[in-house]
Amino acid sequence: MHSFVEVIGAGAEDTSSSVQLFFDDRRYLFECGDGTQRLFAEFGVKFGRLKGVYMTSLAAPSVGGLFGLLLTIADAGKRELEIAAPHGLRALVRAAKGFVYRPLLNLGIKEVDIEARAGAVPITVTDDPNVTIQAVPVKSRRDIEIDTGFGSHYDAISYICRLRDAEGKFNPQRAMELGVKKGRKFGLLQKGESVTTDDGRVVTSKEVMSPKTPGPIVLIISCPTIHHVESLISCPALKPSELDIYEDGEESKPVAKRVCLLIHLASKEVLSLSAYRQWCDSFGDGVGHIPLHPSATPGRSAFHTQNEEVALLHFTLDKELFPLPSDSFAPGTPDTLEDARKLGKEGKVATFDGIVQHNGTILQSLLFADRRGRWIDADSKLKYILAPKASAGPDKSNVRPRYLEKKPGHPKRPWREVSSAYAGEPLPCGVEGKTPSFISALNSGTTAVRFFGTGACLPGKHRNVSSTMIDMFGRGSILLDCGEGTWGQMVRQFGLERAQRVLCSLNVMFISHMHADHHLGIMSVLHERNLALRKHEELRQGPQLVIVGPPYLLNWLDSFQSAARVPLLDKLPPRRKSFRFFAAGALTDPQTPEAKIFADTFGFELGCVEVVHCPQSYGAVIKDCVHGWKIVYSGDTRPCEALAEAGKKRYASNT
Repeated sequence: MHSFVEVIGAGAEDTSSSVQLFFDDRRYLFECGDGTQRLFAEFGVKFGRLKGVYMTSLAAPSVGGLFGLLLTIADAGKRELEIAAPHGLRALVRAAKGFVYRPLLNLGIKEVDIEARAGAVPITVTDDPNVTIQAVPVKSRRDIEIDTGFGSHYDAISYICRLRDAEGKFNPQRAMELGVKKGRKFGLLQKGESVTTDDGRVVTSKEVMSPKTPGPIVLIISCPTIHHVESLISCPALKPSELDIYEDGEESKPVAKRVCLLIHLASKEVLSLSAYRQWCDSFGDGVGHIPLHPSATPGRSAFHTQNEEVALLHFTLDKELFPLPSDSFAPGTPDTLEDARKLGKEGKVATFDGIVQHNGTILQSLLFADRRGRWIDADSKLKYILAPKASAGPDKSNVRPRYLEKKPGHPKRPWREVSSAYAGEPLPCGVEGKTPSFISALNSGTTAVRFFGTGACLPGKHRNVSSTMIDMFGRGSILLDCGEGTWGQMVRQFGLERAQRVLCSLNVMFISHMHADHHLGIMSVLHERNLALRKHEELRQGPQLVIVGPPYLLNWLDSFQSAARVPLLDKLPPRRKSFRFFAAGALTDPQTPEAKIFADTFGFELGCVEVVHCPQSYGAVIKDCVHGWKIVYSGDTRPCEALAEAGKKRYASNT
């Protein structure tokens, strides 16, 4: 049987961490953060044989992509799935039924009540012919108040995956020497049974079978902060001797008797801690380690397909309208792979295994250079072979190269011709092709509309689900819908540092309706915004974020907060709720107190119109009080006269 661990999301700045344990007949996914569906589409990973999803927490980086995944696999015809996570998972699934209702999908929910466990005793959550998966609680310290962005005293789960021992090989020559004739008795011996020869001799299976190969062990280690390290390293179930990795049961043995791999869902701060390092070193030289965290993995985007298409538009159509993804071409990066390889030969760019890496970022990071074991930097599609044992180890054959290649090829569609036709002329817009004066008066530093998602109901290789930003630069921004993967799209467009600042200055988030493709990214955006506000102290005093949407949206946010124990309350002073919620229905009348708040606080007016779609669906009309522009956002509506009239007439006296 072939088995391996495959990295799906490498924990880069724009993607969450996720890995799958692969067998010929089944797959087991660990972590399902925001954007996991799109990673599956990017790399052609199939859902059909997915047996279970195992999450280390109920925070957005672990569970943000779960509900989109449930919708997709249910619509594809899957009828059973196991999901495991800390206590609160069942309540969270129940709260999501308003937009994730698939009664034919039978969910086997396994909750691990960390608070109820007296110690870090493993709890079996899956036991099948391939593997036994056990959950190990990892508690934070209780003697101090911690603030992690996840929640005070936030706990987690690590997983131990014990693969089955591989049966030994049958020796037919030895069996015949013992008097066993070919035929049915050969099969009985291979099944572990004893047989009797014609002369009455009993031959046991052990006499003709080679010893079993001990099954590999995979540890999914979740250690969110330095305050969780003590609980983790003191757990007896996570000791090398308890895991029986070495021939004599001691970690000092130079040769391991079974393949062992540790996946570290831990920050660079945790990985650098002396106690954590000593615990990792206790596993000896015969194990593999893969860190999965933005602070400990190379900064590269996994969405190569989108990057190539944006680069094509950038170089062939318009460099301002189509900016390159933030990590595609770093300053000083060679223009082509060939140029990069030339620089590598000259010693200006480090190379490793034929993959060009820039600025000396090689797969064996300096952070892990002097540690015991084999440390491997994570990349999407990196495999670690578990069985057969002879092939065990990392396989980078499917890891994509770092650089996008600049090539002058013609675009697949006639964008170049369209661009040439209007060279030097304004594109036709407005009435009779005339550009409205309030639009022509704008400049690139005033207002911009940024499209983070323009796709259909499912994230895909080429486009993400709905999300559009009105960027007013120094005056903040408005986010119109927030589908899954919105945060990653922001990072790819702006780069991490600027994306965090844009998120801190976000004024309003408008959710048009409760279909999953329009709001499932909201938890990751709120999560990342909390972290960004802690990082950028100077931006904490800005206006409170306002979320506008159907009333059920607030119920969902409150349910998530309650079930996941993820704070939507800022812990740092001033202590206040992370956002203020307005029901969209309250903004259909511009004279209501709620509607007047926007102009006074943010300098623009916002009105809502009920549109023709599912119940409680709304469009938005936004009028800027400073520059005079107006934007009408329709969401998913069918032709709607009410929205059209509102766009023409709302606040007409100010137009």
